[in-house]
Amino acid sequence: MVYTPFLLVFHITGRCNLRCAYCYASPYERVDLTFEEAENVLSQAAGLGTKHVILSGGEALLHPDFYRIAERVNELGMRVHLTSNGTLIDDTVAEKLKSLDAFVTISLDGSRPEVNDPLRGIGTFSSAISAIDTLIKCGVPTSMRMTLVRQNVDDVRNYLDLAIEHNVDRCIIERVTAIREVQQSYALEPTSLEVCGVFETMAEYADRLNVGSNDRYGCCFGEIY
Repeated sequence: MVYTPFLLVFHITGRCNLRCAYCYASPYERVDLTFEEAENVLSQAAGLGTKHVILSGGEALLHPDFYRIAERVNELGMRVHLTSNGTLIDDTVAEKLKSLDAFVTISLDGSRPEVNDPLRGIGTFSSAISAIDTLIKCGVPTSMRMTLVRQNVDDVRNYLDLAIEHNVDRCIIERVTAIREVQQSYALEPTSLEVCGVFETMAEYADRLNVGSNDRYGCCFGEIY
């Protein structure tokens, strides 16, 4: 059997306009790949049979050549995905993403500002919801993605209700994994029991909402993309 990589998660920039409490990328250098470097990677991925490319970072929309890179993904016959914090998405950006036939995932860590904003920054709940509504209005397939930490495990049911309320195409929940470079991540990491409880809640919503995770505890929900 010949192995074919189905999905490439491609971090094209280390720059971001947020400082999320758990972010694993925060200790790294905030630089952009050049277009030529990105094109080289994409060409190799296409040659291996890759079908989907998630453009990420940092905040991928901060890359000065984001649209050029995304267009190259399409030219190579792969599907464009974007993971974004939503702060840079307005009507104009949504229209551009629509023209790219992009699938967008917006990071949001709570069902209300009191849960989300201490983790992601003041005002980020509002900007994420605005981005979600703008994308959906424009006809862009849109997902919500929660990074599960101890501070939001009790908010999951409300979060899933919020996803239904805003008509998202998919809701993704993945727990934070503690790493040495981000010391505070150890205090944020939920317990195995808490994670299992979250996936039990997700199972209750499976007939009303497309929910998923790539966490080993949630493998029954299948692929994220």
